[in-house]
Amino acid sequence: MSSFACTLLAALVAFVPTLPAQERSEQDTDAFVRERFEAMGAPGMSVAVVRGGQVVFAKGYGSADLENDVAMTPEHVFRIGSVTKPFTATMVMQLVNEGKLRLDQPVREVLPELPKGWAAVTVRQLLDHTSGIKSCTGLPNFGELSRRPVTPAGIVATVQDEPFDFEPGTGWAYNNTGYVILGMLVEKVDGRSFAESLRERVTRPLGMDQTFFVSEADIVSKRARGYSLRDGATSHAEYLDMGWPFSAGAMESTVLDLAKWDAALYGDKLLPQDTLEAMWSRTRLPNGDERGYGLGWALAEANGARIVQHSGGIPGFLSVVRRAPEKRLTVIVLVNSDSVPPEGLAEGLMGFIDPSLAPPVPVAEIDTDPEATARDRQMFVDLLGDRLDDAAFMEEAAKVITSERRRETAAQFRRLGELGAFEFLSARSAPGATVREYRVTLGKTRLKVTVAREPGGRIAGLKFGA
Repeated sequence: MSSFACTLLAALVAFVPTLPAQERSEQDTDAFVRERFEAMGAPGMSVAVVRGGQVVFAKGYGSADLENDVAMTPEHVFRIGSVTKPFTATMVMQLVNEGKLRLDQPVREVLPELPKGWAAVTVRQLLDHTSGIKSCTGLPNFGELSRRPVTPAGIVATVQDEPFDFEPGTGWAYNNTGYVILGMLVEKVDGRSFAESLRERVTRPLGMDQTFFVSEADIVSKRARGYSLRDGATSHAEYLDMGWPFSAGAMESTVLDLAKWDAALYGDKLLPQDTLEAMWSRTRLPNGDERGYGLGWALAEANGARIVQHSGGIPGFLSVVRRAPEKRLTVIVLVNSDSVPPEGLAEGLMGFIDPSLAPPVPVAEIDTDPEATARDRQMFVDLLGDRLDDAAFMEEAAKVITSERRRETAAQFRRLGELGAFEFLSARSAPGATVREYRVTLGKTRLKVTVAREPGGRIAGLKFGA
């Protein structure tokens, strides 16, 4: 089952050639997106391109409701999963700027009901995923638990006796429990429900009228249905009690509303620019290592340009907001399937709009090391069978490509169908690693698999694309 954790492994990457900079017409953009949407096999999708806070392209593709034959539009409402996290972080930072919280304040000073063993955990460590607290979505029985009604305090209770993944502040691991606790902090300090704080602090001031904290009891106009792929066939998504994602992933929105949020990030309406810059700075661990995550935002680069983004996954839905702030360009993709990750399409579309941000074009080569290909194929088979453990990875890679993310990715891939061809594409040397690329067939879907290994054979990185 897909969770509301950030999708880092599986990305459907659309490769485009690097072309001279030019303005893309609406027809050209539509053709680019439509071709890739049809290759994805998702029920429906909504896409927006935003330049300098202005929507320059917005369109829906496919179906918002297969049973009732409802065409998708940019106005349709999707669950956005972990794209909720930057909103939660924004409200926490508003409280910090108001002097009501401190980043390095122990969380138990505000929430003394939390376990005494968590006394060293700070607000900052919850924001940047360095708390070491066990993520509830990483529990072996989370699939069973997720169907039961729960409160934020109940989520804390499920992990309070679990050992820390590492001492607070000394490591990094993506953590949904941490963002649930941040929601509890917002409620306690703001003196109202998280949904009310979200509405008063963010969505109402920005005119985001179709953005909500999910309530399954509420009637929401143009709410898209969520779907999964199982054995190559589309089905309704598995049930998740929405108490579980809470402030880590329980929002729903449209591409047009998320464009309003994007526009606000260029000014000071939500937060001062110096605060946003602090949120968009990489987390540095005590040993000097950095992680591609700040305070509520994931951070990357595209040919040297800064990328500030977040993706989300929740049963029936996947989402990504990909921003290139210095280019003043944003791509937003919402999909009503938890089996077709949209990060690659967002990356490819951003490169199509601005070729300086385009990913490289792969070049086919002759396989001079078939043993390496066989080893990587077996690695992929082990991944599909949930047999790929931390020992296969370099230590730093294992901290990012966690067992939880491997399970989620394997589940997504198994829904596509049986493993067919595993074909070599190319190989190249990189600092401290050899990088090999393959074309893989799962059912009727073709994926590109990139494997980086250090000289001893351990995996230094994995990436999946189309």
